[in-house]
Amino acid sequence: MDTPLIIKIGFAPAFALVMLACLATGAIILQRTQSAELRQVVQVDMPNSLRMQKVSERITAIHGQLYFLLTHQAASIEVEKIEGESQAMLAEVDSITKEVETARKTAPADQKKSYDDLIKALKNTRGALDVICAMIGADFGTAAGFAAPFEEEYAKMSATLHKIVDAGQKVTDTNAAASAARAKTAQTATLAGALATLLIAGALAVSLTLTLRRDVKKIAGATEALSRGDNAINLDALARKDELGAIVSSLTVFRDNQL
Repeated sequence: MDTPLIIKIGFAPAFALVMLACLATGAIILQRTQSAELRQVVQVDMPNSLRMQKVSERITAIHGQLYFLLTHQAASIEVEKIEGESQAMLAEVDSITKEVETARKTAPADQKKSYDDLIKALKNTRGALDVICAMIGADFGTAAGFAAPFEEEYAKMSATLHKIVDAGQKVTDTNAAASAARAKTAQTATLAGALATLLIAGALAVSLTLTLRRDVKKIAGATEALSRGDNAINLDALARKDELGAIVSSLTVFRDNQL
């Protein structure tokens, strides 16, 4: 009753503004979190997954290239090109190894061991290919015999790559799904918060308006009673310290002057 009218009138809008500011702040924080998750998916998870799929294709190409060279050597087809193509094949293995080492830096901690296994297999493959390429022209039979260790390492690499690609795809899908779920939750929470703010602010506005209306009616009733000469009315019960209190004080002075 003693609160200034400006506070009574402005409380509901002020409450709504504060709540909307809180909702906006929460939305900004959630948006930043979702942006970070999206950047993780777009800039790290997906590129790594695509990179490893490309690595798998390149390793498969090396596997085919080796037997292409062995076949050409056995059939004496363009043997003068075998040396250059062998060196290019070794350089490709080195390039793939560097690519995997780069991908490992941004890989999840639980996948780093798989990357280490793949790097080790690539280095072993490089060693086996180095021997084969060195002997392919001088002793084809011996060179062909070293294809077995290469096949063993190739099988290991294929299994490890499959594991890495599947794990990377799973991480990408999980992060994307989690981000979508959080976005949906944030949207629901924002809508619920806005609706709650609207309802509470509306309830406060109605309550304060009805209270003020009741008080004004009491003062109006007292004024009407005094105008009829009813000086027995209890104005002390209407006493207040807000702006309406000045009216009650004036009515009290008016009544006292009539006595």
